[in-house]
Amino acid sequence: MLLKKLGLGALSLGILLMATHGTLACACCVNRGHYERGRMRANEFYTSLLSDIKLGKAAELYMTEAGFEGIKGLPEIAKDEAAGRETELRVSSSFTKRRWQISINAGLGQSGTLLLPMPASFTKHAVDIDGVDNGLGVSLYKEFSLSNRIVGATGVFRSASAANYELIFQGRGNGCDDKSDFSRWFLIVEGPRASYVIFGKVA
Repeated sequence: MLLKKLGLGALSLGILLMATHGTLACACCVNRGHYERGRMRANEFYTSLLSDIKLGKAAELYMTEAGFEGIKGLPEIAKDEAAGRETELRVSSSFTKRRWQISINAGLGQSGTLLLPMPASFTKHAVDIDGVDNGLGVSLYKEFSLSNRIVGATGVFRSASAANYELIFQGRGNGCDDKSDFSRWFLIVEGPRASYVIFGKVA
């Protein structure tokens, strides 16, 4: 009788653990057709999450067929391109006191730094774009977009001193937000004397 009770107890415990695991696993699940877009407060959780996202070392300058005719505020880099020297951007970045410091080296002594203060809120976009449920809900396309005024611009980026920025992080994930969700970043600079887009992968 004792063995029977112990067996039933072990079985009950196993069922309880399986149910608990399922509950935890699905706490971040979302259903097909999920669509979310809105403003989020940059609270302690999101500030910590965003500060942990590290920009990869390689970046590119977005360019159309018009070349530098569609770009404003990077004369030194434009001059190098006109001379036939292909620009390779190398990035280093840090996040302290609620602001990003992004330094970019374009080679041949061409470098500069941008200081981007974190805004009080940002736009979050999370949507099911393919409808595929892997058994734990669908994988969402995610985009966090942060916009503010640039507070410091040096070197080749000095023309951006009075510009606005939009820093966008893109990726895929479930209903819970984590730094590992994001794989790409875009930096849009737009102002009276500067207009360009730099993009790359998350480290």
